[in-house]
Amino acid sequence: MQRMRELVDILNRYAYEYYVLDDPSVPDREYDRLYDELKELEQESGEVLFDSPTRRVGGEPVKAFSRHEHIERLYSLDKAVTEDEMRAFFTRVEKACGEVGYTVEYKFDGLTMCLTYEEGKFVRATTRGNGSVGEDVTAQALTIKSFPLSIPYQGTLEVKGEAIIRLSVLENYNKTAAEPLKNARNAAAGAIRNLDPSVTAARKPEIYFYDVNYTSEPFLHSQSEAVAFLKEQGFKVFGFFEICTGADQVLEAIERIEMSRKGLDVLTDGAVVKVNEFSARDTLGATDKFPRWAIAFKFEAEEAVTAHANQQRDAWKVRLMYAGQLVREITSADLNMTVDVREALDAAWQPGHTEGGIDARKATMDALTENPYEGYSATPSGDNVVIDNILLSIAQQAYIQPVDAHIIFDYNNFNNPLTIQPETVGRYMDTTEAKNQVYQMMSSLVSGEVELTTRELQPTTTKAMLEPQIQLRATAYTPISTTSTENRNLNIQVAFERINGKMLAAGETFSFNTVVGKRTKANGFYQAIEYAYGDQRMGYGGGVCQASTTMYLAAAKANMTILKREPHSDAVGYTDYGKDATVSDNRIDFKFRNDTNSTIFIVATVMKDSRYDKSHKVCVVSIYGESLGKGVKYELETVTVQTLPAPTEPEYRKDTNHTYATYVDQEYTYRKATDGCVVESYLVKYVGGAETERKLMYTDTYKAKSEIIYVGTVERTEEGQ
Repeated sequence: MQRMRELVDILNRYAYEYYVLDDPSVPDREYDRLYDELKELEQESGEVLFDSPTRRVGGEPVKAFSRHEHIERLYSLDKAVTEDEMRAFFTRVEKACGEVGYTVEYKFDGLTMCLTYEEGKFVRATTRGNGSVGEDVTAQALTIKSFPLSIPYQGTLEVKGEAIIRLSVLENYNKTAAEPLKNARNAAAGAIRNLDPSVTAARKPEIYFYDVNYTSEPFLHSQSEAVAFLKEQGFKVFGFFEICTGADQVLEAIERIEMSRKGLDVLTDGAVVKVNEFSARDTLGATDKFPRWAIAFKFEAEEAVTAHANQQRDAWKVRLMYAGQLVREITSADLNMTVDVREALDAAWQPGHTEGGIDARKATMDALTENPYEGYSATPSGDNVVIDNILLSIAQQAYIQPVDAHIIFDYNNFNNPLTIQPETVGRYMDTTEAKNQVYQMMSSLVSGEVELTTRELQPTTTKAMLEPQIQLRATAYTPISTTSTENRNLNIQVAFERINGKMLAAGETFSFNTVVGKRTKANGFYQAIEYAYGDQRMGYGGGVCQASTTMYLAAAKANMTILKREPHSDAVGYTDYGKDATVSDNRIDFKFRNDTNSTIFIVATVMKDSRYDKSHKVCVVSIYGESLGKGVKYELETVTVQTLPAPTEPEYRKDTNHTYATYVDQEYTYRKATDGCVVESYLVKYVGGAETERKLMYTDTYKAKSEIIYVGTVERTEEGQ
């Protein structure tokens, strides 16, 4: 942290020398070396000091400027354009206060800003706004390197300055800019009032400071003290600052400004005259708009041309139309439009002084006398950011988001579970052409109408694109026996309720045990007869194997990739050998993967179906998704390749529980002998009814079963006979 503090102090001193004093003491490469070291330390520590020069970068664009109320009001200035008007000002001042001192400074043509410091730290930058409330442009100001982030003064401080762009900087910027900027004033205003701080940084504005607007401890007594204080705190102050006594000295200073201003690298349009002593200022006070202790002198020739151009400017407006209706009217006031008369004045000065002989120059001047503005008109400019924001706001209102077509899956509607909500075409407004038209009309001060146009925004997904993805791939049925118990049927229903509506994305795997869950009472299952190791027993979830079998048949017919499937050890009553799929909570699962290019949709239910018997219920599973292709279907077919004869000798079991037989001479045939078999199952592809492919899926062995006979264990007695 100590090294970071050292680097920040060193770099800030170097920046002050470079940007404020214009007298760098080290080469750029040395500054860059120390800057890189600081950045590395900040990255390692995760800490950034409040006055670190690394904060002076263009951050993320802001959505909008927030409003901020100034501590003290920022007044604009009344103006004068003649010596008589200036002398009238001096008369009013001296009548109220007697003899006072005056200060004379350049009047910069830029954007007024107010910077706030607390406890020596920069906290906020705002525009002047209406004098009481301005826009918070802190993010933009942080890109400017000509003001300090920390100062010696520890109280609350508001300082006033003018954001400007040097004429040479503007010229260099325009050499590579996609849209060259017309004048320095609007370039500066547009830089500061741009929502994107990176734009501010690219235009390289500076701030010249000229006033202390507020201090928490009043200790300044004059403008000269205030300017000296600004210098002490490290603020950039323009070199020309004169203290005058009386009107004549002030007018002489103004004359010197007028003579020297053309050689400056900054845009000026006059001089600012202020009463030096603050006590006299308190006596003079202020009107609703202006302080009575200050005035701006604007050069007469410039003011005359400006007045004429301003008349044209004030009448300018553009009507934005859409479908024959007025959407918005843009006026010169909206754009804070100004006129650049410097070019016009320079052009008017040249013919009479440097071009042609005496006769030619006289003819030119005579023509200008008769029509002084025909040949030389001022160039207007406005805040392009405002135009952009107005068009952006209209575009946002006109914008209609396109809506993709999407699939609606109503898995409770077995006969028609999938429908498509059609797409909606969107709309957007192309403001590029309209923006260029407004720019051109602004540049030429031509009023008129600009027609706004919209274009369609096509959705990414259409109904036609989705229709091949919701085709029925396969349906499988298995009949439920009329002797099936209610609990067994309920278990099938519970399993199907969890499978029904399942969607499987492309590449996703279906696991029966994962989807259905453990077969326990707590998980909603009932006790019913189930097969385990060839014998019947009561257990929770009895019957779910019919659900897994039906799921397997549907998945196979839908050409899913079967990952895991095991047969029962015995034949089941609801499907053929080789077509069953058994499951068990912990040991045996049924799995398949969706290897198609789109989602598949599973519908599973128990229903009555006349293909078996109107009184019988059936398990039904349907799988929808990407079409199998025209005329394509898959069938699961089995072939018995070997019969396994049943044992000839029966298996006798003692019925110790007296369930089937009690006495030793009693017998009960629990199970008849059955042959076993070896079965091959094939997935057969048909196209247009003709077999085109046959793939071996499984070779299953079903064991032969011996006859089981239960015999009693109790000897008969004479009394019990």
